[in-house]
Amino acid sequence: MRLTLLITAASIAALSSAAFAQEPAAPAAAAPAAAMAPAPEATAPAAGAPLAAPEGTTPAAVAPPAAQELAPLPTNPLGLTLIDTLEKICKPISNQTGKLDDLAKAGGFVKKRQLWTKEVDKVGTQVVVQPVSVANPTTCTLTINHAKGGFQDLVNGMHAWASRQDPVLQLRAPYAYDDQITKMKRTTVGWEAPSATSTTGMTGMAFTGLAMLNGKDIVRGLDQSELMYQVRK
Repeated sequence: MRLTLLITAASIAALSSAAFAQEPAAPAAAAPAAAMAPAPEATAPAAGAPLAAPEGTTPAAVAPPAAQELAPLPTNPLGLTLIDTLEKICKPISNQTGKLDDLAKAGGFVKKRQLWTKEVDKVGTQVVVQPVSVANPTTCTLTINHAKGGFQDLVNGMHAWASRQDPVLQLRAPYAYDDQITKMKRTTVGWEAPSATSTTGMTGMAFTGLAMLNGKDIVRGLDQSELMYQVRK
């Protein structure tokens, strides 16, 4: 049986989410104490605890994953680009085994407006690697402009990838909140795994759908999301 992460239109703050299970399986839990959602001035999360819901957010109900077959990895161009970017750019950055400029150039990204960018198709779908923060050097942040309504499919693809990591990145409790400073609604699905070598270390990933509170497009004709990947030793 397959479980699918689902976002209801009625209330984005009540993100109902389940997914193809992972081995080992574990119930979704409340998020840790500090937020992975970025501060208004920067895309990088606060140092130390990247996957917790910000104060004032509304936790969403999540059905506990059960032991099921792994979800298939995405085969669409954007899903493949995201996985390739995670493997070839984000992992080396987060493990501090490579420099962004070298990794992005080798990965087929080009500099546009001083940002490493990859065009996925001719209708504006693109992946942008944000500069690495000095305060959070092990955090890799991607901005994704994609087709309207595509957030759920992208979340499913990232879950399939997270389920195949070693250790497995376990689904955390999704959350949503209205950021009154940036005037954006942020809907986040996160995954997390403890370090195999450190009692305080962890690997975390968060996928956040962005929407203007006034209903206007952030990018004309497209939706925008943000993907963060971090390793804490």
